[in-house]
Amino acid sequence: MKNAVMEKKTDSRDLTDPAKNERRDSRVRFYDLNSLQDMDWPNTEDGRDARAYLEPMMLQGTRDFIINVNTTLLIARIDDLVLPLTVNDAEYENSYVCSPYTHYVRYAKQELTMLRKPLLEKGLFALLSVVGNAAITNKQGCTYQQLAVINKPVSSHVRRAGGLSACSSKGTLS
Repeated sequence: MKNAVMEKKTDSRDLTDPAKNERRDSRVRFYDLNSLQDMDWPNTEDGRDARAYLEPMMLQGTRDFIINVNTTLLIARIDDLVLPLTVNDAEYENSYVCSPYTHYVRYAKQELTMLRKPLLEKGLFALLSVVGNAAITNKQGCTYQQLAVINKPVSSHVRRAGGLSACSSKGTLS
């Protein structure tokens, strides 16, 4: 009995669908503006939503759709799942959805007033400023902002925004 339990704990075989294992290297694909025409969009409701939402944004650029998002947009396709992928370098004024700096520093500073404790707010503001400055440029010359962010499936954004028409006019993401 003890050996059977130990065998289960140490069993590291991949137990996913064998058909998917055979084509594992083709399951994950990344597309940029230059390879967008090669994208084989999934023939599903989510795939159609993703195409309607992402294709114009990739072709025209994110600023035409969302004022406070200036990013390189890529697409990650994992089997039939299509995800937007934003790649940032030094866009510190971007929305928090694609900027780690804005998410953890700028947005946090804005939210401090909700504490309603001025002394604590000032102390935390100073701490966030130090963290923010360190994040912008560290000793190795790398920035905290230089990373890719994979967000939720597009269909969750489209449905929450009330449909694809929400993409036709410029908006901002807090």
